[in-house]
Amino acid sequence: FDSFFKGLWIGDHPTSERNSYLVLPFNFSAVRADVEYVEQSFEDYGTGALNSFLRIYEPFFTENALQELRQTSGFSSRLSQLLRFCRELNLPLYILIDEYDNFANTILTTAGEKAYHDITHGEGFFRHFFTVLKEGTSHSGSGLKRLFITGVSPVTMDDVTSGFNIGKNLSLSPALNEMVGFTREEVLEMLEYYRKEGVFLQNMEETLALFDEWYNGYKFSNDQESTIYNTDMVIYYVCDCIQIGQPPH
Repeated sequence: FDSFFKGLWIGDHPTSERNSYLVLPFNFSAVRADVEYVEQSFEDYGTGALNSFLRIYEPFFTENALQELRQTSGFSSRLSQLLRFCRELNLPLYILIDEYDNFANTILTTAGEKAYHDITHGEGFFRHFFTVLKEGTSHSGSGLKRLFITGVSPVTMDDVTSGFNIGKNLSLSPALNEMVGFTREEVLEMLEYYRKEGVFLQNMEETLALFDEWYNGYKFSNDQESTIYNTDMVIYYVCDCIQIGQPPH
């Protein structure tokens, strides 16, 4: 915990659940978005992620559980077994899924609606994956304690799971409006820090005016007044200013 968060706000304010979970991460941008190969690519990627997870957390499982997990073929089947063992052994599991709709969106835009429908509806493999996750939460003392999913939009989520009614869409929450960007105050604090360090030489007001024109205006909740700046663009600009000593063109 300290190696990741020491010196940061979360490091100084740990919750009672610090270091409580076994974490299983996925990033579906690694799945090949080609209709001919997507199912096998999803299978290979998911199997690899589970193998890595078992190597990291091997000491937490019994020998029988490890043997059965390693002998189970198929990504979804093995994931289902993992969720069962986490429940039986009282091992709280946290699954993180980044870019969850990456390959699905690519298929929709390049191969068309039918190809997209085939993987996200009925017996489609992607829909089945989310069915397994949902099943993993349906028992008392479920092993799947937390599930955090990020992607471009909730469209695919609605298609693969009939609304995914075990989850909650936080994207438009007013309380989280400023979570995925820099506020004006945070940008000012950043610029002032580097100005005092003597590495940001640009005029502060001119810089902010440029940011207002190009990097500002995002608002995820219509119930909030404040807008946020694009984090990547602000950081790229500041880094370039520090490297070349003048505003990038």
